[in-house]
Amino acid sequence: MVTKDETRAAVARSVLADPRVPSDDIDVLLQEADQDGQDAVKTIPLLLIRFESDSEQNERNSDFAGFDLDDDGNRVAEVYERQWEGELIVEVWTAAVSRFDIDELGKTVQSVLYGFDTKSSNDPLIDENGDEIDDVWKFSLTSSRRVDDLAQTPTVRRWRNIVEVYGSQQYKTPAQSSLDGVNQPDVVQER
Repeated sequence: MVTKDETRAAVARSVLADPRVPSDDIDVLLQEADQDGQDAVKTIPLLLIRFESDSEQNERNSDFAGFDLDDDGNRVAEVYERQWEGELIVEVWTAAVSRFDIDELGKTVQSVLYGFDTKSSNDPLIDENGDEIDDVWKFSLTSSRRVDDLAQTPTVRRWRNIVEVYGSQQYKTPAQSSLDGVNQPDVVQER
């Protein structure tokens, strides 16, 4: 199962693994860039990947999936599955006078993301071990366009991709301990 944080990291890893993307030159940020400048050490071109702030996990959507067993077959945890959905923002930032053209780089990332689209070729996202992630069951590129903000950042050029993502994660809770025996109090009957 996969969390939203793991999904962001997997998208970054999968995009940078594509040979069409100049991965050696791109810095990655897996959160919204902060206003206080703590992310100022990042260089451009930058791949910014974040979930839209209002896309939350559905806390009511938790289904019992089974038990986690130890080597002896004893139940050690209850396993629940929670489905989630969110709007993933994948942006490419570069400078106005950079050797990287924002339209070319943005369209390249768009093409890579489209490969993961579950309606098209459905290329798999990969985890940190290089294994496929199966728990993102919908990945749909809904929008891709240039979104420069010349009033706020006149020298930064941006390309934004919006992806609708659905996935699920499992979590475990301690299992109820089994009853070994029941001690019943002695019952005295009055006559």
